[in-house]
Amino acid sequence: MKSYIFRVDLSQDEDGRWNAVVPSLPACYTWGNTKEEALIHIQDAVRCCVEDLLAHGEPLPPDVEVVDAPVAAVTL
Repeated sequence: MKSYIFRVDLSQDEDGRWNAVVPSLPACYTWGNTKEEALIHIQDAVRCCVEDLLAHGEPLPPDVEVVDAPVAAVTL
């Protein structure tokens, strides 16, 4: 099992919703009503993007960290 670690940028819109974007995966973005919700949604979006890249034999972005083990990530 491999784990793929990406940087996520969060920003808040004027209407209060939170946007989550993975800069190294331009098609990977989502939003949530709270910061926590946006982070949950971006995990699903990243999973879909990585699965799609791997299924089509495309390379992962150079800044992704690949770990050959499960990981627990904590954001404070």
